[in-house]
Amino acid sequence: MVAAGAVVRPLLNTATIRWLRHLPSGPAILRRRYRAPRVWWPDRPPVEIPADLRSHAGVRRDEQAAQEAFEDEPLHSFHHNFGVAVVWALAQLWQSLLFVGPRLVRAVEHAKRTGAAPTSAPATRSPDEWTDWVRDRARRIGMSTVGFAPYDERYTFAEHAHEAAGPNVIVCVLEQNWESNRTLPGPVGEQTALSTNAEIIEMASQLAEAIVAAGFEARAHSTEGIAVVHHYGVESGLGQMGVNGQLLTPEAGSRCRLAMVTTRMPLVLGAPRDFGIPRICDECQACVRRCPAGAIPVKRTWHRGIEKSKLNLARCFPVVSQVHGCSVCMKVCPIQRYGLAEVIRHRASTGEILGVGSDELEGYNWPIDGRRYGPGQRPKLEPDFFELEVLPVNRDGSMKSGPAPASVPTPLT
Repeated sequence: MVAAGAVVRPLLNTATIRWLRHLPSGPAILRRRYRAPRVWWPDRPPVEIPADLRSHAGVRRDEQAAQEAFEDEPLHSFHHNFGVAVVWALAQLWQSLLFVGPRLVRAVEHAKRTGAAPTSAPATRSPDEWTDWVRDRARRIGMSTVGFAPYDERYTFAEHAHEAAGPNVIVCVLEQNWESNRTLPGPVGEQTALSTNAEIIEMASQLAEAIVAAGFEARAHSTEGIAVVHHYGVESGLGQMGVNGQLLTPEAGSRCRLAMVTTRMPLVLGAPRDFGIPRICDECQACVRRCPAGAIPVKRTWHRGIEKSKLNLARCFPVVSQVHGCSVCMKVCPIQRYGLAEVIRHRASTGEILGVGSDELEGYNWPIDGRRYGPGQRPKLEPDFFELEVLPVNRDGSMKSGPAPASVPTPLT
């Protein structure tokens, strides 16, 4: 594999990755190990959030500071600011990309083709009826769930500001395969992530086309998309942000992939909810302790008007790009492993967060040295592991001073 990588890796650049769309997908039997379950999440049974876990709905936000940050400097996507790094990282992930890349590139291109003007007048239905219609269509397509939120330009990447198709956002969710997710970090785990990306982007495109056929403007957007999709996940009431910087859903934590559809279809929009997740994260801290790069801060800080866990990009990206996507922070999350309801029940009876300190939850095999690292152990990464010329950031994860690097378009946006 090492020798093969030395040959294949230099060949994977923007042009050749885009060329992958011409390759046929592998036999479905080869994808069975990491194929998404495609099971609709049932309506959530009421979970009583203990008083000492309650804090706030969604995220803490200073609306004035958020608006001022937007006016001072609109957001830019990671692909825009670090296009060279993205293409470089995709080449490092060649073992996964060769298997999944053809379907993923085709799914992204399908999303780009959505957004045609409707050719017929919509039926007369109420927002409640159209919302039910979307849910039913999403379920039949194979999604895990959907959420609905108002479009907010402050969380759209400036280079994609013209691409939204309407004032409403449909957040499309697809759960990742649980069994293959347990192999993280490793090529099968990363194939799971990329394959689930391909599936949910294709599903979002099918949903957008169905909405257009129903008489409304709609456009699908890929998982890397036009905006901070986690914002819409929070605003639609699908979950809350974890200390690992990911949206944690009560059903599967961050073990799911998200895509968006923007539309003019009238919908009943959701609202942020308090699931008790921020305080569970504060007590748990498994991802903070287990992150191989030490990239996850213990405490949240305020950034662009939002209280958030701001990851150290200069520590995280080198590991993600060189260790099969890493995702240790997802794997060791008890909400991902057991579900929110079980975590709360266990805490109520024992006073502890389920799985914390156990090898079942926190243990992982490290591909670089072949060792298993259990609770209290982390692989040792030398300083030169993090010194990537393609990632122009300071050690604290902030951009280096000076103009942003030239954008390099990639076939995954």
